[in-house]
Amino acid sequence: MKITNFRNLKLVDGLPFHQKLFAEVDVVTGALWWKKTVTRKISRSIPGFWFFVDTGDFTPFTDVETMERAYKATHPEAIS
Repeated sequence: MKITNFRNLKLVDGLPFHQKLFAEVDVVTGALWWKKTVTRKISRSIPGFWFFVDTGDFTPFTDVETMERAYKATHPEAIS
């Protein structure tokens, strides 16, 4: 599984430490001509870890955290 293309970062307001972030990523699975790309929604609470909305599974390693940091650096209007 390879996660790419972090986009559409949104903050859902709530009480402090109960806010939620939502975003979309592309997930590539398979190899060679069996490769398949699916857009999946992810979410995390502040503070918390990113997980897939449809299954509840955590995202692997720190790939999404790294993409979030890069997204915020390149999009000044993004949530801090």
